[in-house]
Amino acid sequence: MNNRIPYRSFCVKIMTLCVVFLLCSCSYIKRRYSESCNSRAYLQQTLADYLSRRYHSKAPVRMAIIPFTVPANVTSRGNQFPGLDVQLAYKVHSEFLRSGRVPIVEVLNRQDWPGKRDEFFNGNFGAIEMARAAGYDLVLVGFVDNMTSLDQMSSYTKVIETETGMTIWYGRVTARTKRDQYDSLRAQLALPGIDIHPHRKPSLYPSFIIDKLAQCIVSNINDDYRVVPE
Repeated sequence: MNNRIPYRSFCVKIMTLCVVFLLCSCSYIKRRYSESCNSRAYLQQTLADYLSRRYHSKAPVRMAIIPFTVPANVTSRGNQFPGLDVQLAYKVHSEFLRSGRVPIVEVLNRQDWPGKRDEFFNGNFGAIEMARAAGYDLVLVGFVDNMTSLDQMSSYTKVIETETGMTIWYGRVTARTKRDQYDSLRAQLALPGIDIHPHRKPSLYPSFIIDKLAQCIVSNINDDYRVVPE
């Protein structure tokens, strides 16, 4: 009878160790195989510092986000079929609203105009003029590189003051995922219970890549963490 107590205690300890090991393994797998990003800033001013110098503390500063310039195969086909250009713009919009760094942030849903693609690297005059005419103080424009893999997505992004045409922030952000590697590993190890990516749906440009890219764009513009060179 007395021998049962140590045995039960031993079993409890073993089960506890197994649970701890499983939880640690899940955490490690999630960190290793979820999304990451890195950035390179070509021109960087801290947005909050710039706004505090340029405007008084309660000024209703307005930022327009224009749908990103994207490869033709993932661009919108009218309002009924929004593409990567609009989706990424609204994701960036949501991240800015969450951060609260700019008082008013809106998507200026003008998807395209003649020369938009070429303008990004040559002045963005159409975007500045459009945003200024609509009463915005800042405009955010972006250019998504041609995608050669579903595992990563890169974007050049600028924040420009509409009155002066001065660029406040300009950089390149790349978001990556290892979810396909995780799926392969899970299949090899037969781990049906460790699902760190539930409800995944196949897509030409997976939503988790768009989410991570938008998050990293806004975090770098807001200087939420040190920019890591590529």
